[in-house]
Amino acid sequence: MAVDPVVRELVAIAERLGLRVRIEPFHVRGAQSGLCRVKGKLCVLVDELASSLDQATSLADVLAPLEVDSSALSAPAARLLRTRRERLGVRPEDTREKPGLVGLDPRGNRRTLR
Repeated sequence: MAVDPVVRELVAIAERLGLRVRIEPFHVRGAQSGLCRVKGKLCVLVDELASSLDQATSLADVLAPLEVDSSALSAPAARLLRTRRERLGVRPEDTREKPGLVGLDPRGNRRTLR
């Protein structure tokens, strides 16, 4: 089965982020693609028998909460990732590490130590 260019691009991004991606046929009815742990390592399983759209959507769902540079993506891949983030309720600022709020008063001003 030929792999869609967007699927190929999302697989490459997942692998660059350290995720192993396995595209193989699921012969079990009701099995879904997604992130799992195999022998202690994170792995993305994608159903080879699913449509290209379903494969790309599954990969985008896994990548949505991760920090991915959208400027390095093709337009269709960036659009799909943005759409999945919106649908899943993941905002781009949610993907970056945030500073702690310790040391702020209720109005958000920095507390001074005395």
